[in-house]
Amino acid sequence: MERLESSLKNTQDQADELEFQLLKLKQARKLSTGVLQQLATADATKDTQMLEKSELLVYMPNKKSALENLVFDVDALLMQVAVLEEQLVHSHTTPACYHNLELGV
Repeated sequence: MERLESSLKNTQDQADELEFQLLKLKQARKLSTGVLQQLATADATKDTQMLEKSELLVYMPNKKSALENLVFDVDALLMQVAVLEEQLVHSHTTPACYHNLELGV
């Protein structure tokens, strides 16, 4: 009878240990599933960022060229303004009779 009780006790201890190991395995599986989902999300985010970067690499040279053209146009306009200002200053410092001649009056 003692042997049976001892054997039963050992069997119950082993069952308890197996249940504990099973619980740990379930927790590990749940954790690994969460980690895999986070990795998948991170990969998707990285893919999106790479796509956006490649689109920017295509988009930026065109915008840079357009911006350079605008700067060139602004510089040309500033030069025209400077010439007009010079003409205006010159017209105010020229005697009226000469000024009328320059204007073709």
